[in-house]
Amino acid sequence: MADGSGAFQEASRSTGGDPCAAGLLIALPTGGCDVHPTAKGHAVLAGAVEDAVAKGQRHAA
Repeated sequence: MADGSGAFQEASRSTGGDPCAAGLLIALPTGGCDVHPTAKGHAVLAGAVEDAVAKGQRHAA
């Protein structure tokens, strides 16, 4: 199972754990962020999936 939440926490560590400030979520024109990921957020989530697949393959071998 991929841990998207953990991946977002790790990727936003430099901004105090704020995924909006880290550029992982789409910024709203009124301030704050939407719940949908940006391209950077998509990449972080995809990395979490890739890590989970690789981990599963190591355990299966």
